[in-house]
Amino acid sequence: MALSGGPVDRTRLGESAYARLRSAIIAGDLEPGAMLGVYETAKAFGTSRAPVQVALDLLAREGLVEVYRNSYSRVASVDRESTRKAVDVLTDVWTGAVRRFLPRAGEEEVAALSDLTTQMAATIASRDVASFGDVLEELAVSCSKGDASPERASIVRQTCAHVHRYWLFSDRAFDWDAAETLTAVIRPAIRSRDAAGACDAITGFLDDVAADAS
Repeated sequence: MALSGGPVDRTRLGESAYARLRSAIIAGDLEPGAMLGVYETAKAFGTSRAPVQVALDLLAREGLVEVYRNSYSRVASVDRESTRKAVDVLTDVWTGAVRRFLPRAGEEEVAALSDLTTQMAATIASRDVASFGDVLEELAVSCSKGDASPERASIVRQTCAHVHRYWLFSDRAFDWDAAETLTAVIRPAIRSRDAAGACDAITGFLDDVAADAS
């Protein structure tokens, strides 16, 4: 079990344990099928078992781990059906947020979103799938937060996590051409507050992901 980083911040133990485990799962440091013992994980984090159990329960709700009765959990497998479902939800929630938020976004908000598309282009140039997934999630979450909806932002994070893991562990090659098209179209759409254009770019890209997972 590849876990490191020293003791968990004791002011928010459950949240810290959750964040660290989630990051390790999405990054692929904890691969599908990896076992997570409550005691062993708590020892690695330098904390008690209670916050680790809270973290595992939260991850189970997101479908990232499977919890068993004997104090062990397992990192969930990556499958195409769950990926397609995640893509469908992500498409609906993300584009809905863009339609409501982008036309009224302020200059600083537009600049921040545009900067994320620049970061996305850099990950494409370096062919870094993991970093591309990170930036894509940040872009989608930023749109949802701009829509003033913490609930939608949470859904976006959950669905992005499933898509991200699919890209890392699927036997299919990542479609860099589709990623380049997304970036090329969504950047000017964001800068001009063209919600319809941004939604078309998002939908086209995620439709390709869903088709790849079919």
